[in-house]
Amino acid sequence: MSSMSASESALLRLLLHLLLLHLLLLHLLLLQLLSLLLLLMQMQMQMPTPFQSQRPRPPKPPPSTTQSFASPCTLPGW
Repeated sequence: MSSMSASESALLRLLLHLLLLHLLLLHLLLLQLLSLLLLLMQMQMQMPTPFQSQRPRPPKPPPSTTQSFASPCTLPGW
């Protein structure tokens, strides 16, 4: 059984370090995406819904202009 040479051992250590660095960068990217998603969800919760922002308020009804008509027996001259 042959032992690894010094250059092979150094190459293996380099590959392991690169693999760990790659995993660390992937984790950082995942954390960035999750924090961005949480920020977007928080902003969406603070914004009014489309129904609240686009629907105008109904106008107030004007004061009643209808007059009650007097019966003929109450008119003067009857």
